[in-house]
Amino acid sequence: APAAEGRQWLLDERLVAANRITTIPHGIDPEKFPLADDAARGAARADLGLGAGDRVAAFVGRLDDPKNADWLLDVADAARGRVANLKLILAGDGPDETALRAAVAARGLGDRVILLGQREPLGVYQAADALLLPSGREGFALACAEAMSVGVPVLRTRTSGTAEMIVEGVTGRSVPIDHEAFVRGAVEFLSNGDRLREMGRAAAEHVREHLSFAAQVERTIELYERLRVGAAAAAGQAIRS
Repeated sequence: APAAEGRQWLLDERLVAANRITTIPHGIDPEKFPLADDAARGAARADLGLGAGDRVAAFVGRLDDPKNADWLLDVADAARGRVANLKLILAGDGPDETALRAAVAARGLGDRVILLGQREPLGVYQAADALLLPSGREGFALACAEAMSVGVPVLRTRTSGTAEMIVEGVTGRSVPIDHEAFVRGAVEFLSNGDRLREMGRAAAEHVREHLSFAAQVERTIELYERLRVGAAAAAGQAIRS
């Protein structure tokens, strides 16, 4: 299982014995998502038409159920007068894209919400002060780990992968899978730029220590070796019997 929530689902829903489940978190390659310095951040913002003084919150993912991308429009509304120069950038496409674009126009949010369409995410992470993930369901949310590797803290709903990524108030924050809790938490999260930068540095360290692809491979090989040794021992016992 890639996360604690997945392990619990196997225990509760599939009635798998605990000794038959190994938790191995997914990992990313930090070299592909390097920690952004001021130059990279500035270049990424210039490429996206963003200013140095903007507070930039990003979403990266498919615009479809159960991502709840429409909650981000409510964050943009709720943050008026509370988060100066807020820009919400959404990278991805999907069946909800047309409706989201129409809602941005209808609600007069074009100066605060930018739908980028499908694109490589690295530049989006480099431009961002924070990543927001309002999903109702996730398998692990690799986009969060990628953003954290770049130095971007995450606010996410408590879906699968949260326990492996979020050290509360250190690498980011998590909130219940609830619209009001997410909007309220996001506005608070985005309100302190210095705190975001501090959490971003901790997030990058956390990924390199716990969520690298190399660590995932190492843990997987260790699991296979345990299984091999166990199978060999069981075969030897069967022969002796």
